[in-house]
Amino acid sequence: MHGRLARRAIVAAALAPVLGGLTACDPAGAPLPELPKVAALRAPASALEVLTGPPCEGVTRIRLMFTSDDGVIVRTVAESVQPHTVEQLTVGTAPEGFTVTEPLPAGFDWREFDELSVDVGPGEGWVGHATVPLGEVAADGGAHADDGATYVPDAGWLSADEITARDGEEFLMLCTPEPERS
Repeated sequence: MHGRLARRAIVAAALAPVLGGLTACDPAGAPLPELPKVAALRAPASALEVLTGPPCEGVTRIRLMFTSDDGVIVRTVAESVQPHTVEQLTVGTAPEGFTVTEPLPAGFDWREFDELSVDVGPGEGWVGHATVPLGEVAADGGAHADDGATYVPDAGWLSADEITARDGEEFLMLCTPEPERS
């Protein structure tokens, strides 16, 4: 009798993490899909702008990392002693209140890279992380310089209203919190 109870307790303990993971389901019982984290990009003239969607709060560190298909990685870091709210970044320019601690190399051209990773957060902890391919922005950014459209990976060129409507449904913008899973 005691052996059977002990086995049931062991089985119940082993199943607890599995069953706990099933709580992220829709009412029909299917697991909810993970939404990709994204940042929106636009390229008026030759500048590259990164939009976060909802503002990123409490930011003291920003890291942009550019990667090419041949393995070249270039990064820049800007830091602040005081936390700030960040909504937009322009590559090569430190946001107000930030100091560039790792500058981009002289002659840097973002169009020579294939991917951009954006990290924002307090200190070493990141509140927002997204990786965005740069090809579409390099190719079509000039065509959208005046129409207000912003490139969102796997969604295309969207207006601010379209981004707001789809954020949390199809993707999560850089600082959009993860949805509650019930």
